[in-house]
Amino acid sequence: MSDGRRLDTMNVMDNIRNAVNAAAYEALNNVASAICNNMRDKLTEDGHAGSGKLLDSISYEIVTDEAGNQSAVISMADYGFFIDSGTGAAHGGVRQGSWRYQGRDGNWYTTDGMDADPFIDVSIDTALADLPENLATQIRSMIKSRGGGTT
Repeated sequence: MSDGRRLDTMNVMDNIRNAVNAAAYEALNNVASAICNNMRDKLTEDGHAGSGKLLDSISYEIVTDEAGNQSAVISMADYGFFIDSGTGAAHGGVRQGSWRYQGRDGNWYTTDGMDADPFIDVSIDTALADLPENLATQIRSMIKSRGGGTT
């Protein structure tokens, strides 16, 4: 009889571990999405959404390594880093002279570069500061949606 109870306990523990892993995976997806959205919002607020190429290039994916550890990998086009650190000769950048680009609105613009407008670390720091609350909210939401009572 004790073997049967032990087996039942192991099944319960497996179910709990699987539920926690599923909740953590979903929460990680939501937090990565929040970080990307924060970056997009910051770029739009600061007027860096001219061509739309940078906004469209910000993405994320959840990757799992061989040991089963999950990470959120956030990526963007290289020019996101140029916005973050500045460009052009007039602003300490490597590129010399001016250049033209076509904006999302179809108009052409000329620039000799731009000052640094750090947004990457700010966006990530903001999202990570809210991480405990966001994770708790996500897990509570999952429990409620699966009929697990109120928390």
